[in-house]
Amino acid sequence: MIEIDPNSSILIDYICTKHTGTLEHLNPSSACFKRLQNASQSTTPLLEDPISKDPEAVSLILMLILASMVFSDQSFESVCRSCRVEHDTLHIVWKNNIKSSVKAGMPHHQLKQFLTETKRHLYPGVKTPKLSDILIACQSQYKLNLHAFQETDTLIRETLAVLNTGTKKPSIEHLFLMICSAPNNYLTQIYTELSQLINDDDSVETTLQNTIKIRDIFQSSSPNIHLTFEKIKTHFNLCFYHTDPDYRRNLSTKTSDIVWPILNQSGIKFEIKKTLTETSTQLIHVYKQFFENLANYTAPLLKFPQT
Repeated sequence: MIEIDPNSSILIDYICTKHTGTLEHLNPSSACFKRLQNASQSTTPLLEDPISKDPEAVSLILMLILASMVFSDQSFESVCRSCRVEHDTLHIVWKNNIKSSVKAGMPHHQLKQFLTETKRHLYPGVKTPKLSDILIACQSQYKLNLHAFQETDTLIRETLAVLNTGTKKPSIEHLFLMICSAPNNYLTQIYTELSQLINDDDSVETTLQNTIKIRDIFQSSSPNIHLTFEKIKTHFNLCFYHTDPDYRRNLSTKTSDIVWPILNQSGIKFEIKKTLTETSTQLIHVYKQFFENLANYTAPLLKFPQT
C-alpha cells in the first residue's frame, strides 16, 4: 500500500485537528487576515514586527509554515527527522537534531527558535526574514507540492495502463509505484530477493537516526510502517540518486527482472490496481486540493488590502 512519510501524516493531522479555528482566519474578510495582509507589506523583520506579538496572527503564520514542511522539495517525505504530538503541542526533531516545540500562543523566544530552524528549509538565503519572505517561501513550496502530486497522479494513470496490458515491461518509475501499492507480504518476498543485490557493508542512516546495513533493512520481515517506508525510500534513492550511474542502471535493471514477474500475476495485479485507483481518487486528490487551497489563500496576503 502506498505510504506517506509518517512524519508528514502527523504534521497534516496536527494542522487539521489543532488549527481548525486558525484556518478560519484565512478568510479574506477576517480581521486577522487583514492585519497579516498589512504586515506583509512591512520591511521590518518578522520578529521585530508588532504582528509577532499578535496571538491569532502568529497561530496562522505557524500553521502556514507547518504546511510548507509536510514534504521536502525532492520527495514525499517531511523535512523533519521526527515529530510527535503531545496534548496541543507539536514536538519536532530537525535533521540536525535540534528540537523545537510548536503550540498556539507560544512565547516569543520559542517562536524565534522555531523560525531559525525553518529558515534552513524555507528561506536559507535570508538572514532576518520579513513576513513577506515567509509567505512567498510557503506559497512557493505549496506550488511545488501541488505540481509533484499532479505528476504523481499522471504516473498512476500510466501505471494502471501498463498493468491493464501486462505485456510491456514497466519503467522503473512505474515499477516503484507498483511496489508502493503491493501488499506487505509481497514486499517481504521482493525485498528479501533484492537484498542479494546489496553489498554486505552498504549502510544507510534512517529517519530515526540509526545507521543500519541496507541488507538488514531489506531482509527484515517486520510489518512496521516506518521500516516499510525505509525499505522503499532506501531502494528508491539507490536506483535514482546513487553517485555511480552504472550502479543505478544495473540495480534498476535487476530490480525489474526480479520484481515484475512477482507483480505481474493476476491476483496481486488486482490488489495493486485497486490501491492505485483509491490512492488517486482519495489520497492524491485530497493533497492536491490541500496545497492548491493554501496557494490560493496565501496569494491575497501578499497584496495591498483594498480600502
